[in-house]
Amino acid sequence: MGRPYIIYDSLDGRVVTFPDDTAWQLTKQICEKPWEGSNREEWSRKKREDPEEEDDGWSPSEAHAVYEVPYELPASDDPAERAKEASGMRLNYATEQEIDILKRLTSAGCSSTPSLLAVKIDAQEESVLDCWMPGGYIAYILMTKLPGEPLDLNVFWNENVYTKADRDEVRKAFKESYMELRKLGVLHQDEKLENLFWDKTNKKCYIIDMEMADDDPQWANEPIWSEHEYFLWNLARNWGEPKW
Repeated sequence: MGRPYIIYDSLDGRVVTFPDDTAWQLTKQICEKPWEGSNREEWSRKKREDPEEEDDGWSPSEAHAVYEVPYELPASDDPAERAKEASGMRLNYATEQEIDILKRLTSAGCSSTPSLLAVKIDAQEESVLDCWMPGGYIAYILMTKLPGEPLDLNVFWNENVYTKADRDEVRKAFKESYMELRKLGVLHQDEKLENLFWDKTNKKCYIIDMEMADDDPQWANEPIWSEHEYFLWNLARNWGEPKW
């Protein structure tokens, strides 16, 4: 009998030690996103100075865990069969791109995206028979936790939650963040409201999820803005009469 898409035990509670010898533990799954030939989980994490101690003194952060899974569904029960599809530790393009873009933005001091803290790329444990794909990759991408909350399409357009004045504030802050990325030569290319984080207290809009982003230093010379971006990101609507 074949297995479903997710085959391995939960990552909940796993402690990951990064190349700088800091240890972080996955504590709460935020969401899960299948991607062609891979699965992506977003987790909140806690940091501990000594992995052998109890869970005191941890500080919050967030991470993406991206791991290779079989293309064919349902996946085989036989780990040897699943291992045949392993890429030989070659990350998928989207994961490589996100890491590269975050490195560049963090190095430039970008204030409108999460900062990259560390990356660790491992092989899935072949000794664990229930791993997703023996010999396939698993990448841990650790970044700062953003203040505020992700925007939601239904909530954003609910007049009882966001008035037009509220939406105007979000749009103003979004334009500032969007232009910061453009001035750094980055184009996001995955335009949707769910990829925006809104910090109402500080009136700051953050742009997240860089898997489809692209960068070119030449774009920094011509940071173009168009109000059409509001419609692309669902920050404005054009169903009949434009709605703001």
